[in-house]
Amino acid sequence: MQAAFREVRRRAAGYGPAMRLRVWQRWTGTPFEAVAACLPRQGTILDLGCGFGMFAALLALDAPERRVVGVDVDPGRIATARALFGDLAEFRVLSLPGALPAADAAVYYDVLHHLADADGALRAVDAPLLVVKENDVEPGWKHLVSRGVEAVALATRFTPSAPVRFRSRDEWSEALWAAGWEVRRAEHLRAREGFFVPHSLFVAAR
Repeated sequence: MQAAFREVRRRAAGYGPAMRLRVWQRWTGTPFEAVAACLPRQGTILDLGCGFGMFAALLALDAPERRVVGVDVDPGRIATARALFGDLAEFRVLSLPGALPAADAAVYYDVLHHLADADGALRAVDAPLLVVKENDVEPGWKHLVSRGVEAVALATRFTPSAPVRFRSRDEWSEALWAAGWEVRRAEHLRAREGFFVPHSLFVAAR
């Protein structure tokens, strides 16, 4: 995925220092490669809450056999995603939860804690496989850092959002089960250099 990131970084360079910083922060601070490894390398993949399209682009570049569809509630973010990566993935404005297109797999990447109805968003997915990456609540000092990062993202409007609600791994697992998903993996991802917030990974099937 390193080659995919280099292409994403090249494209983001023309959008000014704020976008370049955001791309660098997301790449060094979150486990894109570990999450992508849980998704099929072909078929239709939904990136739910795709924002400006970085992860959707990485998924498409890393495995051209994938048809990646990015979904977000924010028309401005979708416009940016289309401008940056519209030749790599399809981007749509859709509500979360809402009527989502069918897919072979779907992913929520740092999205659910921003949604007023996260449980409804889990139920709305029409796919046999769901991968969720969420900010963990432990260790405590990293959780405080993640809260600070979210506060900055909200203040700078990088992340328009409902009030943020973080949950533990057990709480997210229970929410997935309640939404009809069989949780096959629920784990804290070990930090590598650059990870300054805690990460939980969930893989669930129907």
